Amino acid sequence: MIRIASSYLVWTALSTPVLWADVWDVGGPQPDAADIAQALALATDGDVVRVWPGTYGSFEINALSVSIVPFQAGGDVSIAGTVVVRNLTLGQSVELSGLRAYDAGDTSTLRLLQNAGSVRIQDCAFEQRKRDTYWYVAGGSIENCQDVSIVSTSFEGANGLDTDYGQAYDGHDALRVTDSRVALYRCAFSGGIGGSGLTCTLGGPGLGGDGGHGVRLLGQGELFASLCIMVGGWQGYDDWQCSFGEGDSGLGLATDAAGVAYDVRLLETYTANAQGTGSGYWVHANSTLQVLSGQAARLGGPAWISDGKALELTVHGQPGDRVGLFYATAYDHETAPPMGPLLVEVGTAPNYATWSYLGEIGAGGVLQHSLPMRDLPAFSHVKLHLVAVTVSATGRQYTHSLSPLVLDSAW
Repeated sequence: MIRIASSYLVWTALSTPVLWADVWDVGGPQPDAADIAQALALATDGDVVRVWPGTYGSFEINALSVSIVPFQAGGDVSIAGTVVVRNLTLGQSVELSGLRAYDAGDTSTLRLLQNAGSVRIQDCAFEQRKRDTYWYVAGGSIENCQDVSIVSTSFEGANGLDTDYGQAYDGHDALRVTDSRVALYRCAFSGGIGGSGLTCTLGGPGLGGDGGHGVRLLGQGELFASLCIMVGGWQGYDDWQCSFGEGDSGLGLATDAAGVAYDVRLLETYTANAQGTGSGYWVHANSTLQVLSGQAARLGGPAWISDGKALELTVHGQPGDRVGLFYATAYDHETAPPMGPLLVEVGTAPNYATWSYLGEIGAGGVLQHSLPMRDLPAFSHVKLHLVAVTVSATGRQYTHSLSPLVLDSAW
């Protein structure tokens, strides 16, 4: 690997800093590393880990700015274990794209811990499969993080374990958020089914466990959800001959009763318990809930492209909506109701956000736009953060984010 200790501005679609950093290939015909964890041990701030299709083990990112992307769109990159991102400082960022992680251990499959910097996740899936573990082991867990954006990603909590006697295990939450600020776009959350009590004898009744929640909020923070589906798990049942007690079904979105204070904004987000009755959410009185009116927009595009090509973007929305696009090389989580998280000026950013008008969404509900990328110097890359702002006829404005990478073709 060649590393050049310098940087300067290069024009792509806007003025952005070239990153003189390495791209590490995991798997494939000429791998730099056999596993993602091994590549991360080699990486320094600003590097890219590009993963070929295959199955890999657990990995942890600790206080390191890095992007993990699939080598090819649609390539199956499976993680048989856990994905952990922790201790990012202000100005550091991590991007994860195209991962399918499942875990059978006593921990959440995705763990974001103590991050003051930014975490961007897109086109991933996280599933917790172990049934006989503690109820607080969710499909994904976010704790003490200040800037998390998750796009087009699914989370599943494990079902609770059945039991012959006594209390069956509860189903697990799909995602637990503690003391954090999180934006969710076009994501799906499915709580696990509560375990059932199978036998009723002199040894004691079999009692059903509770279903897991789709999203559970603890502590204090902020949640913005657009175009999401949040569904709780079915309750577990008791033995029919005794009927000592079923569990409670999980909710799509729930806050714990004690010490919870969240600002929650929902836009075109479906919340439901397993039976599909009621609102599907419970928000404690200490929190605020705003169900935004109007219809959400969606920004789509690739995780990365080679330089010299056009970045093909697609905006889905309502016909006649006007679309603007913000570009930046740093993305800070600030929310302006009812727009959602925005690109804002941040002290660590090498340049500030630039805006351009893309046009109106057509009759089919789609606006396509090609953003030209110029050639980059050899062995360099550029990180972009994009936010589409859609203004409807009613004046409402909503946002959706995307974080692609532009790599020099020499990589």
